[in-house]
Amino acid sequence: MLGANVITHNYVENVLTEPFLIDGGGIYTLGRQDGTVMNDNYIDGVHNEYGGIYLDEGSTGFTVVNNVLTNCVRNWLYKGDFNKIHDNYATEAQEPNRDETLAIGDTLQYQFENNDLWDEAAVAAIKEAAGARAKPQPVDPTPDNPEPDNPEPDNPEPDNPEPDNPDQPGTEEPKPDDPDSKDDFIYTMNDKASEVTVIGKFPADVQFVVESLQAQKHKEVLNSIKDRSIIDKYHFEKIYDIYMLRNDALYHADGAFQIVIKLDEALLAKEPKVMYISDTGEVTEIVSTIKDGKLIFTTDHNSYYAIVTKKEARSPIVNTGAEPMQGSIVTILFMGALLIFVTKKIEDVLN
Repeated sequence: MLGANVITHNYVENVLTEPFLIDGGGIYTLGRQDGTVMNDNYIDGVHNEYGGIYLDEGSTGFTVVNNVLTNCVRNWLYKGDFNKIHDNYATEAQEPNRDETLAIGDTLQYQFENNDLWDEAAVAAIKEAAGARAKPQPVDPTPDNPEPDNPEPDNPEPDNPEPDNPDQPGTEEPKPDDPDSKDDFIYTMNDKASEVTVIGKFPADVQFVVESLQAQKHKEVLNSIKDRSIIDKYHFEKIYDIYMLRNDALYHADGAFQIVIKLDEALLAKEPKVMYISDTGEVTEIVSTIKDGKLIFTTDHNSYYAIVTKKEARSPIVNTGAEPMQGSIVTILFMGALLIFVTKKIEDVLN
C-alpha cells in the first residue's frame, strides 16, 4: 500500500480539453494512501468531469488543504471517502458548494470544512509558489552588436555533412524499440464489433479484446455470483469479458485506463450502471458516467464487466374478491331456481 506521499506546489492549467477526455482531473488519485498530503497546488481550468482534484475509487487517507481551484466546469473536488478536506480556496462550481461532514457510526467518513474561502493574498501566494508567473515581456529583436544578414562561416560545411563516426551516440535514427519513440505506444484501441473503446497508454503491440458473452456463458457468470440479492435487484443486460493480450499472453496495464461503451437509446433510457464481476464471484459497482450516448468508467485490470439496469418493484397482488362474488351469484341463482321448483310443487298439490 502506498502512503505518506506529498503532492505539493504543482501548477496545473487547462486540462481535459478534448471531449473524449472525461474521467480525470487536474490532480487524480486512485487507491488508498494513508498519511498522504495534497497542499499548495494551483489548478486553473478543468474542462470536463470529474473534478479539479479527483480522489477516485478507493482513494482514502488523504489530507487536502490550502489548494486553489478555479474555472472547473463541474466539480472543483470529487472527494472520496475517509479523507480530510479543509481550508481550500475554490471558485464556484456546480458541486460541492457547501461544507459538510458525513459520519458513519463513530468514524468520520470524510471531513469537509472551510472550503468556501477566497482570500486574494493567500491565492496569489499559492499561485506564485506553485510556479505560475507573469507572461514574459517581448524581447527586443535588435541585438546590441548586429551581425551581417548572411554571414559566411570561416569553414563552411557541406549541406548534408556525414558524421565522422556513424556509431557515435546521437547520430543514429530512433529505432522501433527505442523507449522514447512515439511509435512505441498507442493511446486508443477500439473493438468495432462490440463498440467498446479503451483509452490509456499501452505498448504498441498490445491487442485489445472484448467478448460479449452469449447465452450459455452469460448464465455461467451469473450463476457464479455469490450475493444472490444482486440478481434480484438488477437485470444483467450485457456482460463483457474485457482484457488485453501481448505476445499471446494476458497483458496487465501499468495503471488505470478508461473504458467507453456505446449503448443504444433504449438501454440508455434505463439508466444503466457498471458492475465488476471478479473470478471469485464478487460484484462491485464501478463509478460511471453517461455522455453522448456512451457509458464511461475507469478501471485498472482485465475482468468481466456487466451493464445492469434496476428491476422494477413488483406490485403486490390484491384480492379483489371476484371469485367469492362469482360463487355468491351461482348460489343465489340456485336458490332462486329451487324456490320456483318448490312453489310449483305446492301449487300442484293444492290443485
